[in-house]
Amino acid sequence: MLKKNHLSEKLRKLKIEGADERGPEPPSPKEVLRKKQAPLAEAAVEPEPAPVEEPILHVKKVEEIAEKKPDEIIESLIDEKRRLTSISDLAIPSKKLSRLFKIETSFTEDSLSQMLTAHKNAEKVIKWTAKRDRDAQEFYSLKEEGLMKMKSSPPVYGMEFDDGAVLATHMGDYTFIMGCYNFDVKTLVKIFAYGIDHAKRFNL
Repeated sequence: MLKKNHLSEKLRKLKIEGADERGPEPPSPKEVLRKKQAPLAEAAVEPEPAPVEEPILHVKKVEEIAEKKPDEIIESLIDEKRRLTSISDLAIPSKKLSRLFKIETSFTEDSLSQMLTAHKNAEKVIKWTAKRDRDAQEFYSLKEEGLMKMKSSPPVYGMEFDDGAVLATHMGDYTFIMGCYNFDVKTLVKIFAYGIDHAKRFNL
């Protein structure tokens, strides 16, 4: 997946707000060992090396979700076409996902947004968005930001950043976008594909 270090204004809006960038407090220095009770010499005490501060962002770190079988994470979808009655129907089914994420869903007549925040670490977030986009203007606008084509049917475009990634596709009258902060790309692709498979069941 194409990498990009600097986000444009549009992609910055899709990106989830980041974690606290302050590093941990430096450890207090250890007490110097007392001199050994030797008559003629002192024991030399070598200072321990300072601990190496690890970066807060671990984009490539494989999350627990990536190690689980798909049926342990997501519920099976019933292969049955349905009529779309509201944009809220396009929310990702959350029965099993709620075991790993706190899920918050909001929607208007033309837009739906779901925030999936990992229970174990609130700094790890995935955002799913569905927008009514009949002329695909929103979708083409995202493509112009430099997203790379990953799949043809439906057309899926994506980009990986230093601290996350974004995927987008357009089906029928809707553009679907998923962005993540602090999650590995495998996790993002897995949940994005599930959201798209769910949306395909409706008359978009």
